[in-house]
Amino acid sequence: MPPAASVFDRSAAVVHAAGVVLRRRFPGEWRFLLLRGSGRGEWGFAKGHCDPGEDLPTTARRECLEECGLDPRLEPSIPQELLYHLPDGRLKRVAYFAATSDQGEVVLSDEHDRHRWADPAETRAMLPHRGLRRLFDRHLAGLPSC
Repeated sequence: MPPAASVFDRSAAVVHAAGVVLRRRFPGEWRFLLLRGSGRGEWGFAKGHCDPGEDLPTTARRECLEECGLDPRLEPSIPQELLYHLPDGRLKRVAYFAATSDQGEVVLSDEHDRHRWADPAETRAMLPHRGLRRLFDRHLAGLPSC
């Protein structure tokens, strides 16, 4: 996988980022970690921009560790991509990896002000963007039962 352009490289036509759809087993069900952004107050999954020369799986793990203090186990599946345009017109490509964690204590960075381990219905209802909800639906379709 080629190294991704940094978000700070304004000449890059595509900005690359990676994140995780992180789940944890609770009695009888999967729950998913949602983080609420401090700035806009939107709920979403841990994600962030690639550092220069960093590959997507490394970015996904690093961002999860930085944003919530959990070290995810990335599953050996192909990540799902979400594409959208940034306000400056560049295309942003976010690769979301399926991941699990047995850790429960979340330690938030300054980027987020709340977290929630939500069941699938709550997770879907809390996601603010149609594309992210569709990505989550595709993720759910491939999950093993709990």
